[in-house]
Amino acid sequence: MRAPTMADIESGIRVLLAAPVVCRPALARTLCEQAHVADRFCKAHGTPHPHYGTGTLMAASSTFRQVPRCHDNPRDFLTSMGVLVAALIAFHDNQHL
Repeated sequence: MRAPTMADIESGIRVLLAAPVVCRPALARTLCEQAHVADRFCKAHGTPHPHYGTGTLMAASSTFRQVPRCHDNPRDFLTSMGVLVAALIAFHDNQHL
């Protein structure tokens, strides 16, 4: 997975916000895995992955439903951010074992 930017993280959060709370941790892991697969594909083939894009979290997020950018529930937004950041840290740690 390419290094996430703040725009990538916001896109991932918007995906999580569109999902039920209980599904968010698994969905965050899926986003990380899909971005990683896409990044490896891009490096190997020189083209974006046909389903997951260019290896960014934003590209992986683009295939999922997202809520609009207006956040009417800051607590839910921040909680989703925590879920996504935890998934990113765990994914990074697992890739560097």
